[in-house]
Amino acid sequence: MNVFLDGTFVATSALRTVMSGEKFDLALGADEGISVKHKRVRRFTEDTGLTNSGQRVTYEYLITIPNNKKTAARFIVADQIPVSRNEKIVVKQLAPDAKEVKPTAEGALKWTLDLKPAEKRELTLKFSVEHPNDVQVAGLEP
Repeated sequence: MNVFLDGTFVATSALRTVMSGEKFDLALGADEGISVKHKRVRRFTEDTGLTNSGQRVTYEYLITIPNNKKTAARFIVADQIPVSRNEKIVVKQLAPDAKEVKPTAEGALKWTLDLKPAEKRELTLKFSVEHPNDVQVAGLEP
């Protein structure tokens, strides 16, 4: 297989044998015309309950997707929100609205964007995690 990007030869490789009409994945590496930034904008902690017996931590992320290519492109952006396996820990999706982008049972979110050349799109991901003070929550911080 010879690989060309925007009319320029960039690599050679071998393909596994596939049947005619069979679908298969093919990773061609990073496209220099595409850059995605994922940045935590805010983390806010507040006490909850009548006697401050709980805590709510709100996270807000900004995902920036510019199309640096000279042609229009379709982008599929995937991210996720945490999923609680403990009934005392409640995760709420605040943005985007769950009517717009509904998470899967594993918390995966997916946006499909069609961007014109030089167009930039920003996506906001915001969620809160609420839990009693006596319950430890792990896995939220990198």
